[in-house]
Amino acid sequence: MIDTQTWALIADTYTPVLVFMVLYYLKKSNKVIQKQQAIALIKAIAVVYLLMFIDNYFSIWLSMGMDYSTHTAIALVFVVVLSYRSLLHLIIASLSLVLYGLLMRYLNYHSIADVVSTIVVLLPIFILFNRKGQ
Repeated sequence: MIDTQTWALIADTYTPVLVFMVLYYLKKSNKVIQKQQAIALIKAIAVVYLLMFIDNYFSIWLSMGMDYSTHTAIALVFVVVLSYRSLLHLIIASLSLVLYGLLMRYLNYHSIADVVSTIVVLLPIFILFNRKGQ
């Protein structure tokens, strides 16, 4: 049986692994795609933290009994980028995000509502950024 500390370590390494995967695929891409994807990534990461600051100031999620999940938001940035590689990448990256959400719930980092609401708000924005980067 895996202990809570090991699960926490797995949760803490999830996003860095996604970052390395995205960097690997960007390195394999042509220069135009690299530049477009880098711009999309920078915009998406900026939105993650801008929304975090807005939520901290206005307590938007708190007013609904939830918490904005920066963990989910930043992971979603990289999952979206990976999802554009192929259908297999879409399935695996999406499944990994679902499992990550369940792990955060198990570790009491965030509720399922925190994770889902964060995704619902940010996913359309990230898709738009990446479509423009294709």
